[in-house]
Amino acid sequence: MNSGFANLRASLPMNLKGKFPGHKVWAGAQPEIDRIVEIWTDITMPEMQEWVAAAKLEPDDIEELDMDF
Repeated sequence: MNSGFANLRASLPMNLKGKFPGHKVWAGAQPEIDRIVEIWTDITMPEMQEWVAAAKLEPDDIEELDMDF
């Protein structure tokens, strides 16, 4: 993921909790999205499932990010 899927990374930063119906996806990103879905569907490891579940339980607001500088 670090070296590939450049269009996907540029147009859609990762947010497991975000829901954005109707969000316009760059045309170049859609094939990469389809490939990621295929990969994750074919090899859904228990560790990944646990990581996603834990991420969805995290608070939406992170206190450290609300600090004034």
